[in-house]
Amino acid sequence: LARAKTELAAVWFEIGSFALVGLIGLHLVWRGVLSVRHMHCDHGGCGHDHGDRDGHKNLAAIVFSIGIRPCSGGLLVMFFGCVLGEIAAAIAATFAMAVGTGLSTSIIAVAAAQSRKGILRLVGQSEGRLRLASGIIKIIGGGLIFVLGVLFCLAALPDKGSVSVHAHPLMKQRMQ
Repeated sequence: LARAKTELAAVWFEIGSFALVGLIGLHLVWRGVLSVRHMHCDHGGCGHDHGDRDGHKNLAAIVFSIGIRPCSGGLLVMFFGCVLGEIAAAIAATFAMAVGTGLSTSIIAVAAAQSRKGILRLVGQSEGRLRLASGIIKIIGGGLIFVLGVLFCLAALPDKGSVSVHAHPLMKQRMQ
């Protein structure tokens, strides 16, 4: 029974995480649209919000939505390590997986920063061109993130024969 509840919780954390990623994609699209729409303002004194002030909030939302999902590979390694009595080896393997993920993420971050420098060289120092390029990238990138979030969310939904959506504790409360 405990295993079934754990699996159900993992499924719903995964679905929730993917849904949050999709919402972040929509937010980025919206910010891109606002950025392109407000290109007529050169100095920001035009009386409306340009939406460029909440970068740390966006970063925190991205980290939270991705971090809320438990690593299925890590859970599997820990489960089998406990079953086989090799807890230390399971912890070491899970730690190695975390280090690999951290290195991969760092490499992607460095590549993104270098791409930004390349885009700045490409569009020049013109404020208008930079805002347009930034807005277009936000729209395209946000759209891609939204589509991926939706696809992953749909793929993570349980099959009809396995775990019922109505078995989720929040759904039970609504149905009563």
